[in-house]
Amino acid sequence: MVPIGSKAAYEQASVWKNFGTISEEIHVGNPFCYQVQESFKTADVMGRNANAAFDGNANIPSSVNIGGQDYTVNYVTIGAFRDDDQLKTLSLPENCNMGDYAFHGCRNLTTAKIGRPSHRLVTILSILSLLVSVRSFFFL
Repeated sequence: MVPIGSKAAYEQASVWKNFGTISEEIHVGNPFCYQVQESFKTADVMGRNANAAFDGNANIPSSVNIGGQDYTVNYVTIGAFRDDDQLKTLSLPENCNMGDYAFHGCRNLTTAKIGRPSHRLVTILSILSLLVSVRSFFFL
């Protein structure tokens, strides 16, 4: 795994010739970190960038531009925001799935707006039921 935008340089370097796969995967953005799936043109949200300003509102975008390439955001990884006490509101776009415990233990999360997911409603409700303080939950 190499930084976004550096794959070509690594492929040309002789010291890397014996590696089977060189992939660009992790992008530290503002305010989220993404794992890029180049072959699918998707970027999974891995959590928030601890070094970026954050107002407590996690508005997950439906797409993100990384290095001049657009990627569809369709997944929040397992435990991505687990125990994030700064998280207050959450907004997920349509067709964005969530890994287990993605928002578990977010004590200050009070509002969750969920676009039409591509997975079962039961999965969403079971994940969100783990949240301590959600007062408002609705689908967009």
